[in-house]
Amino acid sequence: NLNFRIGDFAYDFFVFQVYIPSDTAYLIFMVVFTMSNEYIGSIAMMYGPKLLPNGVDQGRAASFLVSFLVLGLAVGAAMSGLIVQLL
Repeated sequence: NLNFRIGDFAYDFFVFQVYIPSDTAYLIFMVVFTMSNEYIGSIAMMYGPKLLPNGVDQGRAASFLVSFLVLGLAVGAAMSGLIVQLL
């Protein structure tokens, strides 16, 4: 996760400044962010289709939500491969 690189890590040719010296604090931040992301995503997947009036539209909305979730995961996986190759 490139936007949250405030912990302690370095490559052979990159050395990043350390803002949080404790690995425990970094781990706690990541656990909190993960749990909040899962909660918000679950709420959206459960209540998104319920906002529509009839069952047919609710089924379509649920299908769209799942399709875009899978698409996002696939694009993220593909981008991570590209980023690793660039580093």
